[in-house]
Amino acid sequence: MILKRSSKICFFIAAIATLGSCATPQQRAIAAHCDAEGLRAVPQQLIVQQVMRPVYVGERTIGSRNKCKTETKVSKNKQGDTVSTRETTCVDEPITEAVYKNQLVNETVDLNGQSRQNFVRVCVADALAKGMYSHLK
Repeated sequence: MILKRSSKICFFIAAIATLGSCATPQQRAIAAHCDAEGLRAVPQQLIVQQVMRPVYVGERTIGSRNKCKTETKVSKNKQGDTVSTRETTCVDEPITEAVYKNQLVNETVDLNGQSRQNFVRVCVADALAKGMYSHLK
């Protein structure tokens, strides 16, 4: 449950950051105002918890593929004639895949994040309805 909240918080923050780049000055001002009000009204309650996460540990070879390269060389023989020779070189390239191992890691989670997100959402809707910062275009 807490993990779902933290991922939603990250999504919400990413959405605000993405929308912030194409929002109007009024929308950006309202978002900044409501974010500050949200932190004031619903302060952070951070906890550190241990959770299992896949952690990258390296690569594993699962096979190989033969890759060949052909080069054409042009040279002159003793009689002065132009001679072209083809030389093909083949190499076995390994095919690898990432290897992950589940490990306990510490994550910081804001228990009030969902409540603050709801507060900010209502604040933004109210501010837009009241025409707050409407002088900014």
